[in-house]
Amino acid sequence: MNEWMNNPQLWINSVVSALIALALPPLYRLGHDKAQLLLSGAKGRIRSFFRGRKLKDMKRIKAARFDSVRINREIVLSYAMLTLFILTAALCVVSFGFAPNEAHKSYVLAILYGSLTGIPLLIFEFAWLVTSTRVDEMLKYRRRIKRNGRRLC
Repeated sequence: MNEWMNNPQLWINSVVSALIALALPPLYRLGHDKAQLLLSGAKGRIRSFFRGRKLKDMKRIKAARFDSVRINREIVLSYAMLTLFILTAALCVVSFGFAPNEAHKSYVLAILYGSLTGIPLLIFEFAWLVTSTRVDEMLKYRRRIKRNGRRLC
């Protein structure tokens, strides 16, 4: 027990923990106040951004909902992005096998190599998700079209 109390590491850890515990509440209050000032009008800006995006998407869907060729092109584009995503995923896995020896030995280089080879994978995944969602929206709103006499609504 005496050896444990004479250990300087225990005392250093205790002092650092106490200083952090004393410093955290004022830092939290300061950060909380600054965050409140930054985020005070963010709700309206975020809402208007997403409403603008939704309006743009709705205009695109409205312009294409009667055009079967355009809808088919969107579907083909979605599947092309899916194919590119799958190919880049396979190439990414294969590239890990052919990674340089330095990347196998160093943890930092392995993380860097994995990140750099994974960037195209993420880009094609995002592109596929965007086009797939757009196609789903087009098909959803196309089903809502009903014939009332000679007028379409």
